[in-house]
Amino acid sequence: VSATGPADGPLIAAVFVPMKNPPAPSIGLSPSDFATANQNAVTAGNKLGWFDCYGTAGDERYLAFWLPDPEMMAWNCDGVGETDKAAQQRFDSVSSTWARCAQLVCTPSGNVTSFYTDSTVGATVSAFGLTADGYQSQFDEWTKKGLVPLRVCVQGSGATAAFGTVFGQTEETNPRVQRTSAPSGQPAIASADAAIEAFMKANDVRNGRVADEIGRASCRERV
Repeated sequence: VSATGPADGPLIAAVFVPMKNPPAPSIGLSPSDFATANQNAVTAGNKLGWFDCYGTAGDERYLAFWLPDPEMMAWNCDGVGETDKAAQQRFDSVSSTWARCAQLVCTPSGNVTSFYTDSTVGATVSAFGLTADGYQSQFDEWTKKGLVPLRVCVQGSGATAAFGTVFGQTEETNPRVQRTSAPSGQPAIASADAAIEAFMKANDVRNGRVADEIGRASCRERV
């Protein structure tokens, strides 16, 4: 779903796909309302599905929808309306962890709102503030290397258009897989592994290390 135009009369475009209990988009959200709605979604166990920004530099508005998050994927859209420098700093910081950039939206004021998640779709490349020619160059480069545009958002038109893009290997996110490893020579302990796996799933732990000790000698470790 996307929108353009003034806050009180946007032109909206949407793509509909088969879905159980389809969400209703929220329209006309101020930046603070959008941030609050994201926090409420996290608390409710939902995740951001898509968003866009429209309006004017002095009256920016968001539309968005949220989806159920049964896999408890960690996500955030905390960088609402950041400057290019702040958005780049956020990208460098967040992408150094498990997160990937899922969507970049340029705002009417020339800032950027970014959405991150810890789901995986293979290799990804993202950029913001691109001109139309810049986007075409990115498209030509990355599609030749096997990546496809996953999310493309644009603000403005003609020479003033600013694109935010995310290219990746596939639209379908990879399912989470529980992997357990132990130092060489230590036997598998099925009951302990099952308990650790259940705890990690229940508490949305992305990666962890557990060890127990007898005296000072570590006897078991699972990663």
